[in-house]
Amino acid sequence: MFLRSEQLNATPQLRCAPAVRSLLTLLQHPGVMVDSDPSKRAMPEQEPLVLVADDDRTSNARICEVLQGRGMRTLSAPDGKAAVEMLRGREVDLVILDVVMPRMDGFEACKIIKALCADRFLPVVLLTSKTDVNSRI
Repeated sequence: MFLRSEQLNATPQLRCAPAVRSLLTLLQHPGVMVDSDPSKRAMPEQEPLVLVADDDRTSNARICEVLQGRGMRTLSAPDGKAAVEMLRGREVDLVILDVVMPRMDGFEACKIIKALCADRFLPVVLLTSKTDVNSRI
């Protein structure tokens, strides 16, 4: 299942919707500062946990920084295989995967993650810097 940005408001069970909105803003407007004022956030019982997998350290750190600025807890993985290993035994609310990574790419990691979490809805966001038509889903 793929969510467009306008669907985030219409999906109340997504505790991570503010994080996804922040991430979309960052990706669409890289120079924009994302609001991280904690008084503007809804405070759930426990902050959502987001697993971020990207082999580019700078991108990984920046995504985690944006999410943490929105009050999310983050786990950082350097590739798809590490992301799958980190997911086992954890209840995460959102997974963000780079498409092109060593050891296991984002597509393969997504398939495994979806199989592991088949009993519940777990949104997965796939990121890529590729722009060719064949790289689009």
